[in-house]
Amino acid sequence: MVLLTGEGKAFCAGGDINDMLSGKIKLDYVGGRTLGKTIQAMVGIEKPVICAVNGIAAGGGRGLPWPAT
Repeated sequence: MVLLTGEGKAFCAGGDINDMLSGKIKLDYVGGRTLGKTIQAMVGIEKPVICAVNGIAAGGGRGLPWPAT
């Protein structure tokens, strides 16, 4: 079994929109490709993947506990 959970008050707080809009973070979709590869790997393994959503799930992490949430 694979167990995914967050640390602190959120499962995934998402990116900082103000930093994205100000240009502090370059939006080159590298993070999106990495998340996509992670999801593909989760789908392709034989072990069950359990997401222990311990608070808000925003941004890319919102799709990880799919379809249960």
